[in-house]
Amino acid sequence: MDNILKANIRYPFIISYLDYPSNKDSAIILYLMGCEFNCKGCHNKEFQDPTYNKGISSFSVGNVLNHVLTASKINITNNVVISGGEPLCKQNLDFTRELIVALKDAYFNVCLYTGYCSNYILKQDIIGFDFVKCGKYDAAQFQIPEKTNEYIKFASKNQQLFNYRLELLSKNGIFYFKEN
Repeated sequence: MDNILKANIRYPFIISYLDYPSNKDSAIILYLMGCEFNCKGCHNKEFQDPTYNKGISSFSVGNVLNHVLTASKINITNNVVISGGEPLCKQNLDFTRELIVALKDAYFNVCLYTGYCSNYILKQDIIGFDFVKCGKYDAAQFQIPEKTNEYIKFASKNQQLFNYRLELLSKNGIFYFKEN
C-alpha cells in the first residue's frame, strides 16, 4: 500500500490580495507548517514548528485540492500561493511537489514562496508553478510589503520573483506589473 503524503496546513485557508503577483486578483494562501531557516524577525514564527497545531489541519494532496476548489468558487479566484513555514523543507518537499502538479492539473495559477534560491528549485525538480518567490526574510533588508496597481513589494529587498522558466522578474524585492 502506498503512503499518502500529508502536510500540516493552516485552515481555514486565507484569501489575500497582497500575496499573488498580479494587480488584478486575490489568491488562496496555503501555509504549510515547518521551516528550518529560523529567520530573525520572521512574521510566521509559529509556523516554523512542524507540530504547531492551533488552527492547523493535516491534509492529503487530494483533501487540499477539494478545499481549494471550494474556496476558489466562493472567492472567485484561480490563484494559489503556497507559503509557510517553508513549503520546501524536508517534511514538506514531496507533498509540495505533488500539490503543485495537482493544482496545475486543475487549472490553478500557482505561486510558491520559499526561502531557498532558484538553484535549489532547479536541483529539486520543482515544476508546474507560474511564479516562485525565492529568498529568506532578511530583517536588515526589510521593506514594508505592499501591492499597488503598479507593483508588488516583498518583505525584504533580497527576495526575488521568478517565472516558471526561473527567469528573474523582480529587482530589489519589487516586481512591476506589465501592461496587458
